[in-house]
Order: sequence, then C-alpha cells, then structure tokens
Amino acid sequence: MATAAVQFGTTRIAFQVRRSDTRTTVGLAVDPRHGLVVTAPQGVPLARLEGVVQRKGAWVLQHLKRAQQQDPAVGARAFVSGEGYLYLGRSFRLSIKTGDGPVGARMDHARLIVHTGSTQDAEGTARRLVVVWYRGRAQERLEDLVQAWSARLGVGKPVLRVTEARKRWGSCGRGRTVRINWRVIQAPMSLVEYVVVHELTHLKHPRHDRVFWAAVARALPDYEERKDRLRRLGPRLVW
Repeated sequence: MATAAVQFGTTRIAFQVRRSDTRTTVGLAVDPRHGLVVTAPQGVPLARLEGVVQRKGAWVLQHLKRAQQQDPAVGARAFVSGEGYLYLGRSFRLSIKTGDGPVGARMDHARLIVHTGSTQDAEGTARRLVVVWYRGRAQERLEDLVQAWSARLGVGKPVLRVTEARKRWGSCGRGRTVRINWRVIQAPMSLVEYVVVHELTHLKHPRHDRVFWAAVARALPDYEERKDRLRRLGPRLVW
C-alpha cells in the first residue's frame, strides 16, 4: 500500500492508500494497527484522496483517538488444551485429543473438543479444524440471519459468502452477493446482527450516506452502540 499525509490544522494526518478493482467509491477506515486506511478505485488521483481526508479531518482525528484507546489485538493464538476462545460472545476452552479416532471438532458445554488424529503437527491440525468449525457455525447462523433480515428489510435474499478477510467484517458486491467474515461469529449475536443488517442495507443504498444510515437506524435504533462495541471488541477476534 502507498502512504501519504495531509495537514489538518496543526495536526499531520498520515494514511495508507489501498487500491481496489471492485470498489466504486472512496472509503475511510481507522483501526489500531494500521491507522487511517483510504480504500479507493483504481485511477482515482492521490490529490482527490488527500482532499477527502482533509474534508473528513475532524472525523478522522476523533476515530484515531478512539483507536488509541482500544484494546490491543490478542496476537498469535495457541491451539492447545486450555486456550480460551469466544463463540457468540461466550467463552470456551479448547480440549485437544490425539491418537486414533475420527478427526474433527465438536462443542461440549464450555469446551470445544478437537480430535487431531495421529499427526506430528497436532497444533497445526487443531488450528485448521477450529477454523473449519467456526466457518460451519458462521454459515448456519448467518444464513438464518440473512434470510430473516432480508425479508424484514424488503431487499430479497442475496447470495451469502462466508469469507476470511482480516480487515473488514463484511461487504456487499455486484450480483447481489453479501460477504461476511466468519470471525464475527465470535462476537455477541447483537453485533453479528448489526453486520448483517449493515450489509443487507447496502443492497438498496450502496453509499455510506445519510439515507443509508437512516435506513440502518430504522432497522436497529441502537446501531451506533452496536457499531462501537464491535469496533472495541474487533481486535480480539482477529487471529
């Protein structure tokens, strides 16, 4: 990614530029690890992006300050017995089993039992099986939410794709395809619901403008609280 900076009052705002072949608008995002990231279509001049950042300077500084106060990411995770994880906001512990037996993962009360079989790389196999388990649960829960909320919002059920993006919770692309990151299934259901409603609303309102946010507010009057909770929890969910 390219880097750039603008002067906003007495503050220098540095940002990274990410180009996208599919994006049609300029988007701004702030996170604790990367600071301000500006995502733009290919070919949009840097001068225009600098202008966008300057116009949004007050918003950027406010969110940069919030990001500095945010809990840091948990970093690398160990896939060994006793390691803690989240599912729909609830904590559970891994229980790794090796040796003969069916390979796979299953939830048993507050434990996720992962049988890695006979392998020399038990931790690597455990990680793969844990991700497969999460993706399966995400597919089930998200399908139900997308079906229910697409009917309530009157947008028609789109195609759902469960993804593994590390920098965004969801996106709404061409061909009425909604993509949602499986990692969000670690968050409480109210936050998962916010992500689903956010992306489904884009089927009618592609831009993050007043009309879009008004539609989200009609569906979820407390969406700002949910959005803020997800922003603060987010770093713990990326591993």
